[in-house]
Amino acid sequence: MTACAPPTRVTPGKEKDEQGGQRRLYLETSAFALMVSSVVTALLGLVFWAVAARWYPAAEVGRASATITSATLLGTISNLSLGSMYERFLGLTRSRTVPLIVQGQVLCGSLAAVLGGLFLLLGPREKLFHTGLELVSFPLLVVALSMFALHDPMLVGLRTAPLVAVKNIFHAAAKLGLVIALAFTATGEAIVWAWMVPALVTGAVINVWLLSRVRRTRRLSGDPILPPRRELFQFFGASYTLTVMMSVVPLALPLIVVYRFGTETNAYFATSWTLASAAVVLITTVSGPYVAEAGSHPDPVHLPRLTRRFFRLLLAIGVGGGGALFVAAPYLLSIFGPAYAREGTDVTQLMALSLPFVAISTMYAALARVFRRLWLVVAVQPLTILGVLGGGLFLSDRMGLAGIGAAYLASEATCAVIISFSLVRMYRRAVGRTPALTT
Repeated sequence: MTACAPPTRVTPGKEKDEQGGQRRLYLETSAFALMVSSVVTALLGLVFWAVAARWYPAAEVGRASATITSATLLGTISNLSLGSMYERFLGLTRSRTVPLIVQGQVLCGSLAAVLGGLFLLLGPREKLFHTGLELVSFPLLVVALSMFALHDPMLVGLRTAPLVAVKNIFHAAAKLGLVIALAFTATGEAIVWAWMVPALVTGAVINVWLLSRVRRTRRLSGDPILPPRRELFQFFGASYTLTVMMSVVPLALPLIVVYRFGTETNAYFATSWTLASAAVVLITTVSGPYVAEAGSHPDPVHLPRLTRRFFRLLLAIGVGGGGALFVAAPYLLSIFGPAYAREGTDVTQLMALSLPFVAISTMYAALARVFRRLWLVVAVQPLTILGVLGGGLFLSDRMGLAGIGAAYLASEATCAVIISFSLVRMYRRAVGRTPALTT
């Protein structure tokens, strides 16, 4: 490990933060900001798709949804799991922070363009793209969503999580305004552009602010404090493998629905998936501030308190959010129209029942990132993929869309059971009388 260079100057506020005065509230304030962001963006996203469902043909909504979902997942894959690296280690990179931010964006943006192009060659382009402009703009959509997503862990890693809320809420509001303004076109292309343009603008603004702030922050000067390079590569390899595997299900499910039931049915499924995904995001976003704080301040006094608060927060969100979504599902879907409530309620409620199990998996994944022990999560993920996709294909013939929800619930529950034994051991290590973590 590289030793930290002595700080040149510390302001009183920063000194208090380093001593633990302000950082006690970091998890709660950051988690609250991210949860508010998740709730508001989910509600605005609900209104976005409700407007699309009311003012655009169902087939066009399904086509646009599949396009956006595919671009989002390709953007996630192109990010090479660098988000996990930024959350866990960016606060320790010091003088290397700016170069690492720039290099990461160049690498991920380039890969996003390549993956977008490959999708045009290998994907169902006849079903998803009706004009040449849609074909040409799809790789740009992948790049825009890749950069938009990569900024979130960068901001969390630099302990500026509230700005993530500002960014995401602005994007949600702007895309809603555009989809309303473009409703006269009644095309899926307009829905996609309403999503892409705000992402491009927001990403550019955040990137300028992020780089300028890093250069002004004195605590990011000095030599990096990082683990040995071998451990970094092992962490990266596990994180990227996990990211790729976790992207398979949300990428494949809409395509399965399109192939099996058509784009109109995918509009109903997309609405249900949006609600369930919003609840999952509400759970998983809480882990970012925990990992960033635990990685930056791994002392044996601060870590147990932080871990206990994190676990209580996750359980409350998982159980409470799952119950709320189960009860509210038919009412939320009815906003889109009677057909959406009729076709989507069962699959939404089944996925809502999986949220407590998602919270358990999120707990383990967060601890595994702090302790740099991700391989069990990686090993279990193929079972989840096989269960959701294989089970969804099998059960959808017998249960329709609800079969996909049943397969999702069963897979998440199985995964939670498998990792629970290791989770208990790792939790005891985090809250027990153990030596401080190494960075």
